[in-house]
Amino acid sequence: MRKSKAEIVIIVGSDCIGTPAQRFGEVKKRTVLKTPYGKSSPFYTVEAQNRKIMVIYRHGDKKREVDAPFVNYRANIYASKELGASRIMATSAVGSIDPILRPGDIIIPNDLIDATRRRAYTFYGGKAHGFIRFNPVFCPEIRQTLIDTANKFAKRVFTKGTCVVTDGPRLETPAEIKMFKLLGADVVSQTISPEVFLARELEICYGAICNVVNYAEGTITLPRKSGIFGELLPDETLVEVENTRRLMPEILKEAAKSLPKDRDCPCKDAMDFFKKRKRIPKDWHKWISPESRKT
Repeated sequence: MRKSKAEIVIIVGSDCIGTPAQRFGEVKKRTVLKTPYGKSSPFYTVEAQNRKIMVIYRHGDKKREVDAPFVNYRANIYASKELGASRIMATSAVGSIDPILRPGDIIIPNDLIDATRRRAYTFYGGKAHGFIRFNPVFCPEIRQTLIDTANKFAKRVFTKGTCVVTDGPRLETPAEIKMFKLLGADVVSQTISPEVFLARELEICYGAICNVVNYAEGTITLPRKSGIFGELLPDETLVEVENTRRLMPEILKEAAKSLPKDRDCPCKDAMDFFKKRKRIPKDWHKWISPESRKT
């Protein structure tokens, strides 16, 4: 089967489950790729404003089929590279640790605390070429493009912040959130890691745009109520959360159009140290450790 190619991949998070691929542009094809790590999530090839992009549904394209800790992150990032991606923009639903951030706000994080413990986070297990920098954590070109674009569409956009990523699928305890706040986290997610790390290993630029969908545990004090988030998602914020969810495809389409054609960022040269010393070949498929495929 001939593979569709696209330079830009958009990873859609749980905040956009059920959003049809048509919202991102004219759908050309649906693809599920077989990789050394198993099958990827479904990719949709989309034409948007004369630019071909791929939209991948992290948790399932029709409904929530898999929770964050069980997403096949390596298969998805491997497939993105195989399909020609050099840039990834990802959405992530987050909880607010800093109460200045309200449900419905957008935050484009510039730093990350990885509090996951059980995820396959590298392609290079057993190798000696995974020693790469993560400052900046996110691609500065993608971040700036997302900031500029989000400000055209949304009312409240926070242009920096630290996101802590936990394993899930459960929500965090109040004590955990208190600890993360002391460590400097502004929001909490259950995705982004290990995607951002895996992307850098394959020299793919990665940036995230986050929709605040609830307050984190212990952040606010309100009467307890039923529901997944209960009082962590006050009734008066429901409309704002939904409005932001509806804006995401428009923001991402515009951002994809606005990204410069050529990359000028450290992400594209992440593996240069090893290339120049001929410790890895030009073919990225050969960078990957056989041992990593078994775990």
